[in-house]
Amino acid sequence: MKASIIVPAIIFCVLTVGIGSTGYGFFEYLKKAQKTLVIEQLSSIGKLKAGQISAFLQQHEGNATLIARFLNTRPMQGWLTNQKAELPTVLKQSLDKEAAYNYHGLLILDSHKAIRYTSGNLTHLTPEGYAMAAKAMEQRTTVLSEFYFGDPIAPDLPIMDVFAPIMIDDQPEPSGVLVLRAKLDALYQLIQSWPIDSATGESLIARRDGNDVLFLNELRFKKNTALKLRVPLSLQPDSPAWPAIRAVNGQFGAFESYDYRNERVIAYTLPISGTQWGMIVKVSYDEVLQSLQRLQMVTTLITALFIIFAWLAFILWWRKQQAVQNIIERKKTEQRIAAVIDSAPDAMVITDASGTITLLNQQAERMFGYARSELIGQLIECLLPPRFRAKHPAQRMQYNQAPQSRLMDAGRVVSVQRKDGSEFSAEVSLSPIQTDEGMLVVSALRDVTERYRMEVTLRNTETQLRNMFESAAIGMTLMTIDGHFLKANPSLCHILGYTLEEIVQLSLQNITYPDDMEAELVLLHQLETRQISNYQLEKRYVHKDGHIIWVQLNRSSVIGDDGATLLYYIGELQDISARKKAEENLRFAYESMAEAEKMAALGGLVAGVAHEINTPIGVNLASATHLEGDTRRVKALYAAGELSEDELEDYFATADQAVKLMIINSQRAADLIQSFKQVAVDQTGGEQREFDLRVYIEEVLLSLRPKFKHSPITVVIDCAPGIQVNSLPGALSQILTNLILNALTHGFDNKQSGEITIQAILMPDDTIKLCVIDDGNGIPEDIQARIFEPFFTTRRGRGGSGLGLNIAYNVAHHGLNGSLRVQSAAGQGTTFTLTFPRALSRTNPRSEAT
Repeated sequence: MKASIIVPAIIFCVLTVGIGSTGYGFFEYLKKAQKTLVIEQLSSIGKLKAGQISAFLQQHEGNATLIARFLNTRPMQGWLTNQKAELPTVLKQSLDKEAAYNYHGLLILDSHKAIRYTSGNLTHLTPEGYAMAAKAMEQRTTVLSEFYFGDPIAPDLPIMDVFAPIMIDDQPEPSGVLVLRAKLDALYQLIQSWPIDSATGESLIARRDGNDVLFLNELRFKKNTALKLRVPLSLQPDSPAWPAIRAVNGQFGAFESYDYRNERVIAYTLPISGTQWGMIVKVSYDEVLQSLQRLQMVTTLITALFIIFAWLAFILWWRKQQAVQNIIERKKTEQRIAAVIDSAPDAMVITDASGTITLLNQQAERMFGYARSELIGQLIECLLPPRFRAKHPAQRMQYNQAPQSRLMDAGRVVSVQRKDGSEFSAEVSLSPIQTDEGMLVVSALRDVTERYRMEVTLRNTETQLRNMFESAAIGMTLMTIDGHFLKANPSLCHILGYTLEEIVQLSLQNITYPDDMEAELVLLHQLETRQISNYQLEKRYVHKDGHIIWVQLNRSSVIGDDGATLLYYIGELQDISARKKAEENLRFAYESMAEAEKMAALGGLVAGVAHEINTPIGVNLASATHLEGDTRRVKALYAAGELSEDELEDYFATADQAVKLMIINSQRAADLIQSFKQVAVDQTGGEQREFDLRVYIEEVLLSLRPKFKHSPITVVIDCAPGIQVNSLPGALSQILTNLILNALTHGFDNKQSGEITIQAILMPDDTIKLCVIDDGNGIPEDIQARIFEPFFTTRRGRGGSGLGLNIAYNVAHHGLNGSLRVQSAAGQGTTFTLTFPRALSRTNPRSEAT
């Protein structure tokens, strides 16, 4: 008997020690499993929030880019370039509506960074804001500011500004910058929200600011901290806010440390794409182990009760040995099952063959809102919406007849109902388990409401994009990397004359005008090698019937999710053939009128020749007539023998004087003809030669003398003699003639007298500075910016064509490789300054003014 008692006692002691050790080891295993589970949850939450933050920033960047593109209009360009112009009412209403609905305020800068328009609370920019505006204009892309305090209405409210350049299609440089002041309330709410039930769970973002860590959002456990709370950077892992320090130093992953409250936490850090920010998601270490601590207490209590029960069982060993053994095994099984399902990440509900709930875990309690005691003993149908309850028992019986595991990724989504009556979608997996009491069915449920909603949203977005592609008023294409068309919309088919079936059989080379192919191949190579992200150009396509179509083409690349693979190209094109035809007609008309101006100038030159040569020829005629009369008289006296010596000497004196006058005036006429001939040749021939600048100015003025003969205007030349110029005298003559006639025609209305000064100086950099200065009425400020435009004139209908100054401007820039500027003020005269190289390089390209 004693031996029989000793052996069970030894076995009991060994089992007691073994159970304690097993419980401790199992508890440590559960602790490790719980930490792993929490780290996985923190990783998922962090990635979710980092993605949401990136989406928030991209949304505001996209909004600003879209609004800036909306401002890509001629009226907008005219408003930005004219300080006195008013913003068009339609644009103003649209901008005010956008600013009031989505933002704190809106502001527009012109190309000189002057504030032209404000809406809402955005009325000024900080120096950093102007720097960001300059960056957006320089890089021609939308940029975001860091979070900062700067709203005058709410100076303690964090804000973020978005800067988008305003590009006008035919302008190479931005015409201005759109600035939007974003509302951060939604972003802060997004950051602070926690997707699962947690008393200490917290997410936050931070960035490095000098030698400090700056927290960017309001913290859960410390108020008034956004952009205000700083902690010094430290290399000690036990430093407060160590997770934030690791995040801003680029050290990402999971670890245990102390947060800004000096509380022990499990944290996970990761970067936020496209920013210098770090994301920290964390939860209290005590909360992570709270459920295990309860389990430890329960396990300890159960173990203690088990020991007491074992002692009682040991006393009754001989009578109830088998019964005690069965109870022990059943208790162990229940404990293990309870521990396993409580550590599962998904909600788990166990039912018997009749559909009665026998066990569920804490995740199920949280998911459905019931206490465990409320559900155990109830039919599983109580968790279904009423409309499904009647049919479910038959489906359950059908499953019981052929039970098999059904995994969650099989795509089975069902509607379930919480205690409060709200419905949500859940994925369900089923696993049958055979036990001594019969079959049990383990159901694992996962809430997929948000994922399902996002999938529906994605499908709707894809449908909208497809409809936009098909219904776009401009031609749109998808093209492979090797230049074959994948897809085209009806507008493109209409432009090119092909059907959709025909276009997808073609390549870019098939429809591109041959002379334009090489230029686009270069741009496509730059797209493929990621040197550029998009390009614009005007090019020619060949219509199906063979005629040429001019288009404005926009092409960009589409990159895969990996950020490296080039998938295909998107093309947007607009038929501009009508515009090109109009431009060609305008160019032809411009050339015709310019030629008419040149011939008119030549006609004026001929008139000047006739006028100036009339005087020396008239003197010659008078001298010859007088000499003829004296000769006839002397001849008659000589024939009559009455010619005296004094009379003969008088005749010789008269003849000598007449011959000298005729020689002088003949030489003067010859010089005038040569001078006029040289000016005429220069104006029509366009040849480069070397000439004396002052002499040539005098020759040009000589050809214009008839214009001044009956005018009270005097012309003064201020030019040192001997300045030799090797350039295009015809171009210089054309500019001088137009500037002088312009001053004579427009500068002295209602004036009794005036003076025009032609001043020429050889500059130290070997350039000529030639000024045409008048003391006339001056040019009104509101038209100074337009005087060089073609066809602009204030004397329409009174002989003005509007081409004179435009021709002078083009000849100065393209003919002489120089520049022409104007300086004027009302009542103070006008100065036109022509600057050009003294020696024109023969290798420089030169185009004729048209």
